[in-house]
Amino acid sequence: MPHITEYLGPDGLTQMSPEAVRVAKDPLSFTARLKNYRFGSLTLIDITSSAYRAKRSHERLREVPLDIIHVVYVRVGGIRTRQDGRAAFTPAGMVTILRANAAYDYAVSDGCNAYVVSMPLSALALPARRHVPLVTSQPIDEPVVFATAAAFFSPHLANERPLERDGTVVEGLTISLLEQLILNHAEQSGVAVATSDQIMVSNIRRLILEQIERQDLAPATIAADLGTTTRNLYRIFAAEPTNLAAQIRATRLDLLAAYLRVELSRVPFATVARRFGFRSVDACGRAFRERFGCTMTEFRLRRVLPAPLE
Repeated sequence: MPHITEYLGPDGLTQMSPEAVRVAKDPLSFTARLKNYRFGSLTLIDITSSAYRAKRSHERLREVPLDIIHVVYVRVGGIRTRQDGRAAFTPAGMVTILRANAAYDYAVSDGCNAYVVSMPLSALALPARRHVPLVTSQPIDEPVVFATAAAFFSPHLANERPLERDGTVVEGLTISLLEQLILNHAEQSGVAVATSDQIMVSNIRRLILEQIERQDLAPATIAADLGTTTRNLYRIFAAEPTNLAAQIRATRLDLLAAYLRVELSRVPFATVARRFGFRSVDACGRAFRERFGCTMTEFRLRRVLPAPLE
């Protein structure tokens, strides 16, 4: 079931996005309606709002350590963005991408409606992930690719289809289509697109996401599920910034942290730890502190309400 939140007035604007600044009309007239749907590593948001502007400073980046990307499909109105030295206006019918691990600012037009897909950067296969910084804050004219992705997830936002039945399938298809969108735009922009072992790397990452609750998830189990050898997996993953075992651990922690940022109820940490494949809450707590520099309790207390581009 999608979670629907409405924000009204200046207080609502601050709740929706602590970095937002109202840019049109009377602040008291601000309204926004967000429909959120989470499954797996993805957060889907259908947002309609009054005009506003938001800016992420370098100071803010230290408070939000997650490597998240936001893929924004503008359906009505437009959004003006600036990141990585590029500034652009993305009109209705086009897509733009922003990274949460780099400074940016954006402004949306009054009455703008957009689909936002937020996901960990690590969910993308290496070729697409390498090209994300090269395609941010640009209007991407790939309506067919994104419309195909939207066809899979829009029924969930419309509350027409239960998540439990096909959430994993939709997640995998959406990620694959977004990878295609990024690589297509990079190629059209004259950027050399890497393709080495792309399919296998994508399958490995997808399997990690699908089986994240398994406590015994390891290179050996992944190799068995993919019908290959552990040695071959290590060879394929040699170009990655971390080895495969470290990638599994990092994915567990990033997804757990993302969950803590958006959870609607205070689930016991022991339950959360098991949900993301940790054998004990103590082991989970130590790993979490090592990666994020704070305890899970501290992280939960300082989290902010989910926003479309936060």
